[in-house]
Amino acid sequence: MARRGPKPKPKPKPRPKNRYQRHSKLSESKFLEVLKGFSELTVSNQIASKTRISEKTVRELTWKIRFRMMDDIMNNRNIFQGIRRYLFDGGKILPRGQRLLDDAGAVDPMILYTMLHRLDGRRLTERHYSALVIENAVRAYCRMAGQPYGLFEMSDELKNTYKIIKDSAEGLAKAEVTAENMQEYEALVAENARLLKDAEEVLDLEQRMAVADAHRSYVSPNQVIYNDLRKSLVKKPL
Repeated sequence: MARRGPKPKPKPKPRPKNRYQRHSKLSESKFLEVLKGFSELTVSNQIASKTRISEKTVRELTWKIRFRMMDDIMNNRNIFQGIRRYLFDGGKILPRGQRLLDDAGAVDPMILYTMLHRLDGRRLTERHYSALVIENAVRAYCRMAGQPYGLFEMSDELKNTYKIIKDSAEGLAKAEVTAENMQEYEALVAENARLLKDAEEVLDLEQRMAVADAHRSYVSPNQVIYNDLRKSLVKKPL
């Protein structure tokens, strides 16, 4: 009886052509060039010229990437330097997060007009606008969180307001409450509460400085966006 030879090793599964996008006609290297261009704020026609991909394809792909950024922020609290923790707390948007989104949404009308034409005649929907706001917010936050503490500068007005709040808080902490000075103490508490209410911008700045202090070594925001999107797309391709 003839001896059977060793069983043939199973053939390895072919590596997908593009791990970052399902059923993609683009090679992985071309896709990463588009992703890098998007991360570096390169305009679509320049990306198309460099990669030799049609500008229409580049535009469609960059919009898909923007939509992925929105999904990632809602589902991953650590992505993009932890911007979700800065924006939300328990599903509720924080005042500092609202201010960041408001600033990100203050887009020049001509920029929006240009974006309209980049949609190949389609109207800019609420989802497109939200994606633009989120993209701007992510870029602004990554710039803020990635810079060393020493690069964060306050205006003289903010420094003065911050000093007033600090002095008021210290005076409140040192105050001794007695029956004789109860009225003065209550006035001090009311004044401190008013300062805190009127100075949300200063307190927000303090929190931003703390974030910057936690990331002393400078990290390029473009590199953060590129790396995080790449990791996200490997786990869940477009």
